Amino acid sequence: MARILLGVSGGIAAYKACEVCRLLVKAGHDVVPLVTPAAERFVAAETFRALARRPPAEDLYLHLTRADLLLVAPCTANTLAKLAHGLADNLLTEAALAHRGPTLVAPALNPRMWSHAATRANAETLRARGVVLVGPDEGETAEGELGVGRMSEPEDIVRAAEGLLAGAGPLRGKRVLISAGGTREPIDAVRFVGNRSSGRMGVALAAEARRRGARVTLLGANLAVPAPPGVDLVETPTATELEREALARGAEADVVIMAAAVADYRPAEALVTKRPKDRDSWSVELEPTTDVLAALGERRVPGQVLVGFAADQGEHGLERAREKLANKNADLFVFNDVGRSDIGFESADNEVTLLGAPGERLVAKASKDEIAAAVADSDLVGAIVANLGRVVHAPEETLRRAVLCLVAEGHLIIEDFPGVGKTMLAKALARSLDCSFTRLQFTPDLLPSDVTGVNVFDQRTNAFEFKPGPVFANLLLVDEVNRASPKTQAALLECMQESQVTVDGVTYPLDRPFMVIATQNPIEYEGTYPLPEAQLDRFAMRLELGYPPLADEAKMLDEQTHVPPLDSLEPVAGAHDVNRLVVQARDVYVEESLSRYVVALLRQTRSDTRLYLGASPRAGIALLRVAKARALADGRDYLVPDDVKAVATSVLSHRLILGPEARSAGLGGSAIVAEALERTPVPV
Repeated sequence: MARILLGVSGGIAAYKACEVCRLLVKAGHDVVPLVTPAAERFVAAETFRALARRPPAEDLYLHLTRADLLLVAPCTANTLAKLAHGLADNLLTEAALAHRGPTLVAPALNPRMWSHAATRANAETLRARGVVLVGPDEGETAEGELGVGRMSEPEDIVRAAEGLLAGAGPLRGKRVLISAGGTREPIDAVRFVGNRSSGRMGVALAAEARRRGARVTLLGANLAVPAPPGVDLVETPTATELEREALARGAEADVVIMAAAVADYRPAEALVTKRPKDRDSWSVELEPTTDVLAALGERRVPGQVLVGFAADQGEHGLERAREKLANKNADLFVFNDVGRSDIGFESADNEVTLLGAPGERLVAKASKDEIAAAVADSDLVGAIVANLGRVVHAPEETLRRAVLCLVAEGHLIIEDFPGVGKTMLAKALARSLDCSFTRLQFTPDLLPSDVTGVNVFDQRTNAFEFKPGPVFANLLLVDEVNRASPKTQAALLECMQESQVTVDGVTYPLDRPFMVIATQNPIEYEGTYPLPEAQLDRFAMRLELGYPPLADEAKMLDEQTHVPPLDSLEPVAGAHDVNRLVVQARDVYVEESLSRYVVALLRQTRSDTRLYLGASPRAGIALLRVAKARALADGRDYLVPDDVKAVATSVLSHRLILGPEARSAGLGGSAIVAEALERTPVPV
């Protein structure tokens, strides 16, 4: 079963952790207790070691071992803060920094401590990193107070842990085949032709795929590191054995990643016994081995993803990797420069270039665990868009822009006719990301507190308790945003701009990612409150879905009158995956000439006499962010002018205030932006 690091921090609820430990061991898991000094004031570490059935003397660095899950129960306010801010002053917090995999936290603290803004901020920081919180529950705490703060029951905690271990991730149900290590081709019974590959990169990829919920089979070729827990290991020490297993298992895999360094040549004849040393020279004839990746490319099944690795040197090696991408029918090639001594073979770090159909992207030097995550994310935007296309009948580019808006940390306004799929798009996006979703219908009687939340007096505790509003979700759909009063519309301003809510002087951070998708009906304005310019400027993009083509509309009618496809839509990413894309998009390089190009484009709109108001500096920031997200989605770590031009209309058109001349000529914001793009010189 799985290896679980069980962190126990110092609170009275530590006694419940004994039952958590017992239940996990009973379920067959390998539990490594990590008891803090503060927790030992309540329950001795020996108790947990006995329950976990661990020997008294073990590896001093067992807390740094690879594990399938880190579970912290109970998690005090102090430990919660340490986890959020990366402090490492005991075995538990050291393990948290080293752990690469799902983390489950069960808070246990005083109700007033839990409701404090600092604690809530720490909890949201952890959630933004993909940490799952179970509880706290409402009830009586050890000090006799009633409220939310007591640790969840052990059975509920174990059930949540089992859910994470069962692969409740974006790759759940997918079968992934990965090769790792270096093959050894026998010369005689003792000697062999081999290479320096340790298998660390392939093992990191297997661990990442397992973390995302996949069923992983690892073809291990003389691994120097242990295979990750929960992965099926098949030993393939030679090129022949690896070829046999890869071809036999490849057809059943959804994803195949060939990270092993398979020998290009092997001895034409290997001696059965050891050749004794003598004074004669020894010539060994080498013959080429089968190109396993090329064979897999020839046999790949529809829908399968095929990834290859190219270990080579310098620019010539990178060029050869480009040729391999074109010749071997792969979706992605990962090039790493083995001419460097600080990365690649026999190193814990790597630096790679990802080569795919959209483009190339350098992933800077990082641990192989982080490189593995980058490889898994290589076409995450495309996967999300494809998933949306299963249920939303809209142009692919429109769906792609909606995802780019999310990666750019922006908000989206959709202005279109009723019944074209605006709500479906928001729901499908939330399901594709396996994130929290709320829907809010704006009406004239809606109050600001109906959006943000409100403090409610609790007679049991004689204190006010904050009840979060629907805005506390990863994705908030606001239907008919122009039907609520300006006061309620303004309640969204802080949420959208600052990703936080302030009620009665207390600030509460919102979940990450956080995106508002607002809809407007373009034909009904009677009894509505048009959004002011300041509010419109908060939306990074405006999109229109339009009516679907005839064939798509007929298909949609058939789908919706049987089993709605949304009901069977599976996630392809998690909230933490999107947060990682956000960080990567921020790091996309922008040359100064491109920044000036964006400013010149903005100034073209401001100098246009047909407009009352041109694009603001905030519009420029949004344009650059969305363009950087597009570059990332296209597989590049740098911006090009086409990235800006491709998204300029969606980002700028709704921010322009048309004057009488433009209106009388029948021009809209999109036409004005198109003209501005034509008049603005493109940097070369």
